Amino acid sequence: ASSSDESLKNNIQNASLDACMDVFHGVEAKTYVRNDLDGATRLGFSANEVNNTIPGEFGNLVGSTYGSAQPTLTLDYIRMTCILWGVVKEMEQRIILLEGA
Repeated sequence: ASSSDESLKNNIQNASLDACMDVFHGVEAKTYVRNDLDGATRLGFSANEVNNTIPGEFGNLVGSTYGSAQPTLTLDYIRMTCILWGVVKEMEQRIILLEGA
């Protein structure tokens, strides 16, 4: 669980559904083998690709670690749910229009 109470936040606004859709369309799920682990094939995203796709206000999706000579990017997979939430809301609006409801 993450602290998410409104008392800890200022300037609360809805995320842009268009921006969520742009990230959704601009980032692909990947399969890969981590060269620092067990050699097993994994499923995930590229933090670099996400970083190159997100608008500035989504910046907390990507971070950095500094344990080696070169920093590496990290990705907050839990916050990626917010992107999917926005995509589902956008698609819901389109479905309602198509169904004429």
